[in-house]
Amino acid sequence: MAIAVYLVRKNGERERLGNYEALGEAAGYALSHADAIGRHAGQGHELPKRVDIERYGRLELSIQIIAGGLLPARDAP
Repeated sequence: MAIAVYLVRKNGERERLGNYEALGEAAGYALSHADAIGRHAGQGHELPKRVDIERYGRLELSIQIIAGGLLPARDAP
């Protein structure tokens, strides 16, 4: 598995979320995961800082987690 997705907490701790062969697949998972975490903000849990995608140990993409999520609400007009 050449591509790894990590959840990075504010204190610098990293948790591996998965391994992927294709960057597009890893990015799709990372974006949906960051969005889901942001949507659940304010429920008494501190938000992790970001989701990183690394290929062969080098950073390819870093997605900031924000309260409210990244994508428009699915039930919005």
